[in-house]
Parts: sequence; structure tokens; C-alpha cells
Amino acid sequence: MRALIGIGASAVLVLTSLSWAFTQDKSKVSEKVPQIAREAAEAKFPKGKIESVEGPEYEDGQMTFKFMLKMPGEGDIELRVTPTGKIVGVEQDVTLESLPPAITKGIEAIFPGKKVSELKRVELAFKGYILVVYEVVGETAQGKKEVFLNPTGKVATVEEGGEEVVPVDKLPKEISKAVEGKFSGATIKSAVKKLKKEEVVFDVELKHAGKNYALDIKPDGTILATLDDDEKKDAEKK
Repeated sequence: MRALIGIGASAVLVLTSLSWAFTQDKSKVSEKVPQIAREAAEAKFPKGKIESVEGPEYEDGQMTFKFMLKMPGEGDIELRVTPTGKIVGVEQDVTLESLPPAITKGIEAIFPGKKVSELKRVELAFKGYILVVYEVVGETAQGKKEVFLNPTGKVATVEEGGEEVVPVDKLPKEISKAVEGKFSGATIKSAVKKLKKEEVVFDVELKHAGKNYALDIKPDGTILATLDDDEKKDAEKK
């Protein structure tokens, strides 16, 4: 499941010293969250009710506030907004009945009988555009499966907001070289090509000296982020 800030150092210090979650109260929202971030959330979903706000927190190396909203007659919405008011991600629970015909057809082709346990409409920022994909989790004859469909109902490419599992022996040499340079002798366990923070990266899981690590690596081999077991657990709790 689903990855720009230009503020002064003093503002960063103030923001990073705060962390909270609270039930909707307009006065509290205005006190705790930068006004520009709140206004961006309200402008995106003017009929939505803000149920809670968490943050600031870091995801894929980016500081954001997570707004949880409810829309009349629609599913829950998770909205991530930077302190400068830029919306970097939207996830909305949707129902099979509300889907465009192309998405319904795509789901039927992958999940016979439409045995779906999770369905979300996701918006991602990429190269100045907003990509829309549908994240679907369901049961197939081979077991549980997660797919991302583009607006035409086809499996989305990475550039369309999807994810691609890359066999370890098929990784580009730049990725393997970057891993070896950072963790000599490490064993790569898995790799997924996806969009994070508006660029394509390889999310690589590996083991080195008895410890597990997760790396975000650009196609040219530049390592963007490294998390060990403990850091991964902390990130997953957020």
C-alpha cells in the first residue's frame, strides 16, 4: 500500500518538535497545522469533514501532515499535504458500485467473481501531473494479490503509478553496484520498482551482517534512503 519543501530552518525546528493526532475541531486545526496546509485540504475536498490530523511526519524523506476526512455518502479519505500546502498524495476508499466501467472490467479479468477485500482510488504527483490509479487487493486462484489499475482498467505501469516486482537477477547493474558499494556482500531479497516522491525508484530489501535493510535507489544508482529493521518498524507504525 501506498511515496518539496522550502521553509526556513527555524520553521523546520518548530514543526519537527511537534507531533499530534486529534478529532476534528476547526480551532485546533488552525492552531496546530500551518494555515496554508489546512486551506489546501479544504479546497481539495470542500464538502469533506476533517476527522483528524497527524503530523508533521516524514514519508519517503518528505515532511507532511496527514488529514483524514469523510465525505457525505463516500469512503474515507487520506490526504497528505506539505507545510507549504502542496498535496502530494490522496487515497480514498471506494466501492465496486462506484467504479467506472473500465475499472470494473479490469477487476473482473483479474479477480473472478470480484472477490475484492480492499479498493482505493489513489492520486499521485509525478512530473507536474496528477496520476490516478486504483489499488485493488483480492483473491485469485493463486491466492491473495495486489494490483494497480490505470484509468483504462489495465495494469498500471510504474510511470502510471503502478508497481513492478523486479527479479533480483534482472536488476539493472547500477542498482546491484549501489547495493554492493553500500553493503559489501549483502544478499538482496526483493526489489520493487515504484514511484516515490515524484520519481521512479527501486525499493530494495536486503540482508547484511545479520540485519535487514530497505533502500530506495534511483535508476542511476543514487541511494535516496536507507532504513534498518528498527527504523522500518518505526515508519510502519506511523
